[in-house]
Amino acid sequence: MGGWSGAQENQADPILANGVGAKPTANQQKKINERGNKYGCYTCGTKNPGTPSGNWVADHFPPTAVVKAIQELDRATGGTGDVPAQAFRPQCQDCSRTQGGRVKQHVETIKSWAQPPYSPQNPKTCRQPHKPRARKR
Repeated sequence: MGGWSGAQENQADPILANGVGAKPTANQQKKINERGNKYGCYTCGTKNPGTPSGNWVADHFPPTAVVKAIQELDRATGGTGDVPAQAFRPQCQDCSRTQGGRVKQHVETIKSWAQPPYSPQNPKTCRQPHKPRARKR
């Protein structure tokens, strides 16, 4: 069983979070539950949220940890730290737990981009030694 095809999301107004990592308000959670009950988990498609409360997990998209890492990278490289708005999507508890580990891996990669030698002070060097490529004729 797959998650949303995209058509479901395009037909619905986004449920925007009130800031990076914000928890949903009661009204937002109601909308998340309505959408989850109608369309299922946007990741796997199940119609069961898998939570003791029966509420769907209010998954932030893009994930909060990724947004914060991008914000940190942007500031470290001279940017303003502006980030895109986050929207909530209904997600089952199992997919939410699985996603957490995957997000952590991506965040570590994103944060490494802000470390020297990839910094404003040293933008043209590379950590990895490499051999020049032979030119094609």
